[in-house]
Amino acid sequence: MFRFDANASSRLRPQVREAVSEYLSVHGDCGANASSIHGHGRRARAALREARASLLEAAGLAGFRPVKAVFCSGGTEACNQMIFGFLPRSAAPGANIVTTAIEHQAVQEAAAAAAELGFELRRVLPQSNGLVAPEDVLAMCDSATEVVCVMAANNVTGALLDVAETARLLRGASLSAAIVCDATQAFGKTELDCAELMKAGVDAVALSAHKVGALPGVGALLLSTSESSCRVFRPMLVGGPQEERFRAGTENLPGIVSFGAAAKAIKAQGAEERSNVSAARDKLWQILNERIDDIERITPDVPHSLGNTLAFRAGGVRGDDLVAALDLSGVAASTGSACSSGRQEASHVFRALGLSEEAAREAVRLSLDWDVNLDQAVAGAEKIIQCVKRMREVSLPLADQLQPTA
Repeated sequence: MFRFDANASSRLRPQVREAVSEYLSVHGDCGANASSIHGHGRRARAALREARASLLEAAGLAGFRPVKAVFCSGGTEACNQMIFGFLPRSAAPGANIVTTAIEHQAVQEAAAAAAELGFELRRVLPQSNGLVAPEDVLAMCDSATEVVCVMAANNVTGALLDVAETARLLRGASLSAAIVCDATQAFGKTELDCAELMKAGVDAVALSAHKVGALPGVGALLLSTSESSCRVFRPMLVGGPQEERFRAGTENLPGIVSFGAAAKAIKAQGAEERSNVSAARDKLWQILNERIDDIERITPDVPHSLGNTLAFRAGGVRGDDLVAALDLSGVAASTGSACSSGRQEASHVFRALGLSEEAAREAVRLSLDWDVNLDQAVAGAEKIIQCVKRMREVSLPLADQLQPTA
């Protein structure tokens, strides 16, 4: 199977398997809780601290003191928390939330839920190339804006958004809104520098473990605690004193250990991985573009896109039908976010780009994993070409199919 759907979930890294196995061999029989004061609890806390330090280092925050890394159940919880955590308990007249129109459902639905509480929801449309201009975000904000959310990398097109410049522009306009960022797709796939983001004025960044080769069910919310941008933050989950009371509930230690191990691997070999993956993606597109007629690339060009992501459309071939055909041929692909799997309508991201309904339905996303190589890209391209060719032949009018070949 060619795993070209890594933006949905990444393959477990060997370092993660090893770290979790070692953790369970030490702690599996004692049921260690990091909040316990006995020896088992202290060792569990040490593992928690090590994972937190590894994550902060991989995110560019080693030595950046005014920050908290709060572990949670995944990217969805982190995104929900950074929306609701900075909102006041009730909406004042004109209070609003600003997001881009291409955010993941974890942000889209959280913002929509806030709108039901009385907050006005404003969505910034992307440009035709999938990017979002910082000036367009600023134009949508005003003195009553409570939260601004701009993702670092789009999960469907791979478009990279300039979050730091957006934050600098907003802070330069003296806007006091909380600025938050969904970086679940950017972490590990770009050289994400969260220190730069926070220095620019970003208040919170959401991360997800299973997007980088760790176990699912774990995420992290990186919170700036700088005095210059300190705001009231209300945790969604309350109860015990875990995570310095930013998120109550016993920590998922095996999952957190896996996240730390993945972060260590990214710090050690991330640059080489990104170079290899980008070369494979470019080779894949080169072959498809040369051998498939009426094909259109939707993913922005380098350097404005994730090196692992390729969204495209092949004219006359429905995206969901192509994904099904590829699956039967041993290629895992998608038409957008895994959170939208099973839906028949086109991705909201493709529609936001201004594609017609027909073109949006033809769009497919390929996303390569951290361990992909050129041979896999070439072989996978051949399978995609064969599937597109077969589907176009089947869709030809009968009269055209009966025409003799030269």
